[in-house]
Amino acid sequence: MIPDTPHAVSREFALGWPSVLIAALAISVGMTGIGFYSLGLFVKPLQAEFGWSRAAVSGAATFQQFGIFLSAPIIGRLADRIGARTIAIASYIATPLALIALAQAGPSIPAWYG
Repeated sequence: MIPDTPHAVSREFALGWPSVLIAALAISVGMTGIGFYSLGLFVKPLQAEFGWSRAAVSGAATFQQFGIFLSAPIIGRLADRIGARTIAIASYIATPLALIALAQAGPSIPAWYG
């Protein structure tokens, strides 16, 4: 543990700033938050297109978070066993396929939630 002195604090920041910068960049452009934080932009267009209620459209965020909650421990364990690179490559392939499937969902609420 680094003592709480001004020199020690500035040294800790000097050594750790690249990690903080990379983490901030990853959070700002990463895929994790895109679906959740951009859902609000699509509420009115989806209501107009399919006649869904605001609650039905917004319910997708609940299912998204529930899916993350259930899959994170499994994906973490897989990453420990087979490596993070393999998981990342599979994710790079699966994400566009999932977006294509979402575009084909049509007016089905269960498909929208899936």
